[in-house]
Amino acid sequence: MSNKTIKSDIQEHFEDGVLVQRTEVSHTVNSGEPSYVKLYFDDLAFLFGMPKGLSDVLFELIKLIDFETNEIHLTTPRKEQIVKTLGIKRVQTLNNYIATLKKKQILLSAGRGVYKPNPYIIARGKWSDIKKLRNRADISLKIDYTEKGRKISTDIREKPAKKPKLKVVKNN
Repeated sequence: MSNKTIKSDIQEHFEDGVLVQRTEVSHTVNSGEPSYVKLYFDDLAFLFGMPKGLSDVLFELIKLIDFETNEIHLTTPRKEQIVKTLGIKRVQTLNNYIATLKKKQILLSAGRGVYKPNPYIIARGKWSDIKKLRNRADISLKIDYTEKGRKISTDIREKPAKKPKLKVVKNN
């Protein structure tokens, strides 16, 4: 945990043109727990059976997570930039990767061109905000082992908004 200086002021007091006092005032803010993104892509790719190249796409998308809303806004220019950065031939290939991430519930749709990462897998921001995101949904992880290998599936369901409780008062 580190302190971050945000402003420093110098105050000087003169008498008869002579400096008699000089004061430097620094305003600091305690940054608390640092914000970070920590993810083991190899493990994530293994757990979710991701095809080759998908973890690279996911890494680029994580860079775009908005700190305040935990959303990824994918405009056409942003998609074109990702395609260029990763050396993908077509934007449609990127769209196919995104569809795979949605199918595996690593990304959740939040509107046209807007996605939210599954907060149990990927989140960006303050831990207190991430916990709130996690509390909005119920998630289950199921691993089935068969002769053909293992199948991993998740189920995410938004918790319904709590309705205010109404108290009924009878007047006699």
